[in-house]
Amino acid sequence: MDGSENDDVTFTFLTRLTLLDIAGYRSEWRTDVQFGNTYGVGSELYRPFAATSRWFVAPHGDATSTAFKVFSKSDPLAEYRLYRTHIGADVGYGFDRFTELRAGYEVGYLDAHLRLGTPQFPTAAGRVGDTKLHFLTAHIDDPIAPRDGYTFETTLQWFDTILERPVPSR
Repeated sequence: MDGSENDDVTFTFLTRLTLLDIAGYRSEWRTDVQFGNTYGVGSELYRPFAATSRWFVAPHGDATSTAFKVFSKSDPLAEYRLYRTHIGADVGYGFDRFTELRAGYEVGYLDAHLRLGTPQFPTAAGRVGDTKLHFLTAHIDDPIAPRDGYTFETTLQWFDTILERPVPSR
């Protein structure tokens, strides 16, 4: 829930379904569904190379639709709708149950178009692709409402394809 704007409180509900050992011992199939300000579905299959391996593969895909608002100080100028779909795969190493490093590639489609207001940048749509390196360590006592511990996460991305061509406004 985002209540930073008194006149425009936004809400997104997110839920996750996790199936264990679906593709072998220690595998997890996680599917997230969200609705509200952001609508979408995303799914990832985490599968170790072998039953005792720290190495894993994680194919994933998602499709989302979200609002992106542009302001000048506190005055709203425009609202864009971002439609995004991606598929990809990561290969990674789990150092322990708290820390992992993964590298992967994802390709997809992004459509950003003006919904309300005055255009602030050209409407664009097309293929996007990126290679990424992701590191995560999470030493917290509770994943929902942590009271103690620390989390560090960083992602490096190299985009090989970006939106270059404007499309006519709708």
